[in-house]
Amino acid sequence: MAHEIFFGDGFVEAIYMGNVTYAERLSVLKALAESKDAAIEVPLLINFLDAVLVDPDDQLNFMAHVMSQPEIQGRFIAMVGLSGEHARAAVLAAAALDAHLRVFNDRDQALSWLGQRTQRFEVGA
Repeated sequence: MAHEIFFGDGFVEAIYMGNVTYAERLSVLKALAESKDAAIEVPLLINFLDAVLVDPDDQLNFMAHVMSQPEIQGRFIAMVGLSGEHARAAVLAAAALDAHLRVFNDRDQALSWLGQRTQRFEVGA
């Protein structure tokens, strides 16, 4: 169970490694919410490429917590390396929060999509 938060040029990335619990995912969301460098305008990449999600019984509790987080509402989020069942739950939660979420298998494609969102945001600002 390990994670890292990386602040890139125009995005923030939560990188998970090894076995990842829903409790750890919540702690990362809370850390992002408290960081001024991860403001809602900054696109978010959530990277599970080197991770295995555990505690499937906690998924509903996790989704309830996510849906109570105002930092997610309206945000552009790309997820990479997430399995089908977990991806479906994330997409449903994002839709309920008016977040813009896409799931990718490739990190570069996810960053490209987020970059397009960033450019569009800057032009419209």
